[in-house]
Amino acid sequence: MKYILNDNVALRSWWFYPYAYYFRYYNQAKRLTRAEFELLEHCNGTDEIEPSELLEQLIQRKLCRQAEKQERLSDWQKLKECDNFYFPAMKWMITGKCNLNCLHCFNARDNEKLQSQFSLEEAEKFLDEARDCGIDYIQITGGEPFCHPQFMEILKSIYSHGMFVNVINTNGWFISPEILDEIKKIDDAVRFIVSYDGRGYHDMIRGQVGAEKKALEAITAIIEKGFPVVVNAQINRENSGTMLEAAKMLSDMGVGTMRVCRTSESFRCLENMKDAIMPWQEYYDSALELAREYSETGCSMELRFWEFMTLLPDIKAYSFSMIKHSEESYSDDFPICHDFRKTVSVASDGSLYPCMQIASGYVQENRNLGNVKETSLKSCLQKGDYINEAFSTVGDFMKGCSECAECRWRKVCCAGCRALAYTTTGRFDGPDRSKCLFFNGGYIEKAAMMLPGYEEQKL
Repeated sequence: MKYILNDNVALRSWWFYPYAYYFRYYNQAKRLTRAEFELLEHCNGTDEIEPSELLEQLIQRKLCRQAEKQERLSDWQKLKECDNFYFPAMKWMITGKCNLNCLHCFNARDNEKLQSQFSLEEAEKFLDEARDCGIDYIQITGGEPFCHPQFMEILKSIYSHGMFVNVINTNGWFISPEILDEIKKIDDAVRFIVSYDGRGYHDMIRGQVGAEKKALEAITAIIEKGFPVVVNAQINRENSGTMLEAAKMLSDMGVGTMRVCRTSESFRCLENMKDAIMPWQEYYDSALELAREYSETGCSMELRFWEFMTLLPDIKAYSFSMIKHSEESYSDDFPICHDFRKTVSVASDGSLYPCMQIASGYVQENRNLGNVKETSLKSCLQKGDYINEAFSTVGDFMKGCSECAECRWRKVCCAGCRALAYTTTGRFDGPDRSKCLFFNGGYIEKAAMMLPGYEEQKL
């Protein structure tokens, strides 16, 4: 009898992760035993396989099935043996250019002369390398991705290389039903993240009259075409009063998630709107009050507060993003950041970063971890500064930070966020003061008091 992998299953192998498979649209590979992997290698539509208990188990797990006559694996499904460490995902800034002039963002139109982008030729070469390294899914970001003159060609090339796009970040200006129809022909499961900062305020922070109208029209069009959408909202002292009405409106529109992000201390933001930035305590207090008010509206949209908490009205629950592990599960071998270990972040000039949020700090400190326009992605994912950074552990960090090592919350905080450590202390190896405030400020207890009827989801 001949068997074949299910259409959404692909075999992969990396250093120290030799037996694995991708399940299409799942955000990381899953491990297999050696016996499972070797049996699935023969599920190619051509090899004869004897029935066995293990084969039946793999069929029950929907990893393989009986093959139809002449049925063969797609190129994506075929085993790829990757000569590098395992990284399943990539955030890719295809262009640093943007049509808006946001007050808080380095990629604003004012700085266009400083911005770069991947040419189509560079993008094709880079996608060859990403495929060979075992990258499976890509988040497209900018700048404004739709400002790239060959956006659609790059999008199509990602899929022709056997990878897929899970997120497109956009300000919505260029979104139209026609563009969405074209994207839908490629993939109807792409998730859009659209920026929207509150009625009557959005145009001001985005530096463009009509930006609010365009953003809301884009959100409506995306929902009407059946794509999932997340709305990303800046919150600061100037627009915090608009957030509840924005959340209610977006929920009524059919938005699945609103992500509320504290306007942070970027260089451009400090120049243009320093007094509007909320200190962390004010941000936490404002977020909790907004969560309380929103929980009483009857709206169903998920409300996610950056580096704080997520409110899930459908199941009357909430969780804290900074509680990374239970004390019982803690290990010094945990990565300093889980995103560091699974996602490669690539800027428009080719620079490689552990995450985009930390990029400005690396630029300021003149720290170079590699550049994919100058060296191959594979070499960067084999050894060197980038791998050293990505593979750093909580235990390594604690050895150099006695304050964190002696903290009663260290096993659940796990060193916090390195990007926020830099913005709050000016040091990559310093404490993340925002997490110190959260844990020592009693916000776990405050949330329980302010959200009666809601239950904390614990790890």
